[in-house]
Amino acid sequence: MSQVEILLMKSNSILKVFYFITSIFLANIVRKPVILCLHRVKAPSKSLLDRRVGFTSPNNFKKVIRFMKIMGYEFVPLDELVNMIEIGKYKKVAVITFDDGFKDLYQNAYPILKEFNIPFTLFLITSLIDSKELLWLHKLYISLDKLHLKESESILKSYSDYASNIEDMSVFIGKVIHSKDKKNIIELMAAMSIAAKIDEGEEKRLARDLYLSSKEIEEMKSNGLTVETHGHEHWPLTNLNEEETEDEIVSSIRFIKEELGGLPKYFSLPYGTTNKYVIDIVKTSGLKGIATIKSQIITESSVDLYNLPRICVYDDIKEIYKIINKYYVKYIYEKLQQ
Repeated sequence: MSQVEILLMKSNSILKVFYFITSIFLANIVRKPVILCLHRVKAPSKSLLDRRVGFTSPNNFKKVIRFMKIMGYEFVPLDELVNMIEIGKYKKVAVITFDDGFKDLYQNAYPILKEFNIPFTLFLITSLIDSKELLWLHKLYISLDKLHLKESESILKSYSDYASNIEDMSVFIGKVIHSKDKKNIIELMAAMSIAAKIDEGEEKRLARDLYLSSKEIEEMKSNGLTVETHGHEHWPLTNLNEEETEDEIVSSIRFIKEELGGLPKYFSLPYGTTNKYVIDIVKTSGLKGIATIKSQIITESSVDLYNLPRICVYDDIKEIYKIINKYYVKYIYEKLQQ
């Protein structure tokens, strides 16, 4: 290891300690709620799926929980926090939420949450449950990992209207995902999976290993889990028309009610994007709020039940310390300016 790398590691450790200590101090001054958002809880991986979706190791997940407890946070269900917002009574509470519906929630996060007796919310992509097929988005990532770069580029170009020269694969993938042509995307996913030799049997095995089952959800519901909706197939809603948007949201609500025996109250935005269609349909469907990935703490001046901020947690623990610290300082500064 070079001297530069050693210095960077030391600097990173010092910053981590600084953010950790100041956050604990400032938490006792600010005393505002926080909603955390996670996706996968699993061992580190270089797979495209993990890099795009985001993951936290079980060990670091435990560290985040202990960090919040040291700051004096009480973990409560999302509904309890929303009730506080509605009556204007803010307390130092935290809510843990997960997006998507990966099996590692049950395998790795659930035992930790159960150990600490922490309630938690899953914003579920409802088509994943007991599925024998991969979600279109995950099929893209898994296929790309299996293919050589030149082969991937060739297929992506043939199904895209974008520039012929792919300089940044990550940017290009983002453009494909957010294309407004759903039919074209579905055809692209099929071509990618065929090229990657993902046959029906392989896809069934991958889906079984990757996604939650209804039985696992039922077990977790008896130990603190509340299931809310994250859409049915995780399409970028801002690229859908009003009818498609309604179908994506209403189908997911119906699935939770009919297949999981739940009564969803909240919706989490796929990709964090929204528009008037989304808000209107969510309200018309009787849901009480929308969770975003807007990173900040919850304060009286910044909160809207249809724009609930959540701080995303990934595997760099220093970042969660830094983000919370930043918004504590911002809140105190704004109060001093009043």
